Formats: sequence, C-alpha cells, structure tokens
Amino acid sequence: MKVHTSGFVLRSAGLITLVLSSVAFLHYAGPLTRSNRRSGLAAQRGITDPNDPKQLLAEADRLAWMFNSQAAAPLYARAEKLFARSGDDASTIYARVGR
Repeated sequence: MKVHTSGFVLRSAGLITLVLSSVAFLHYAGPLTRSNRRSGLAAQRGITDPNDPKQLLAEADRLAWMFNSQAAAPLYARAEKLFARSGDDASTIYARVGR
C-alpha cells in the first residue's frame, strides 16, 4: 500500500498559511476597520463642544490624516456651516475643500 503524503503536506501548509495570514490581517487591520465604524459627533474623541467649528475642523483634519475620510466628512460639513454662520470666509473655504 502506497501512502501519498505530499498531498497531505501541501494541504496542511496551505491551511496553516491561510490561518496565519487571517490572524495577521485581523491584528493589523482590526483597529482601522473598528475606527471606521464610529459615526456621529459624540463618538469623536477630540471634540468637547460640537458647536465649536475650530474643534470640529481640528478633529476632521486629524481623521483625514489618518485616512479616515468617511468619518471626517461630516465634521468638515458641520464646521463649514458654522464658519459660514460666523462670517469666517477663509475657514469656510478650508472646511469645504477638506470635505
């Protein structure tokens, strides 16, 4: 009786590679995907006053630099509205471009 161990070894190596790559992906990409799930002004860490456009703009910039434009866009939009109300044209344009 002839035993075919090469097929078993290849399947085992493939399975081990798949498991290790999945663990590595979840370890390194997990924080990124969890941070993308945050939404709304209350979930943002750097904002103490949601009606302060400077705080909104600073947090939106921080999120944008972290490549989280999905979470930054509503902050830019809110800051743009608040700057427009206050008459600060330069900051209004900055927030619009950021959005």
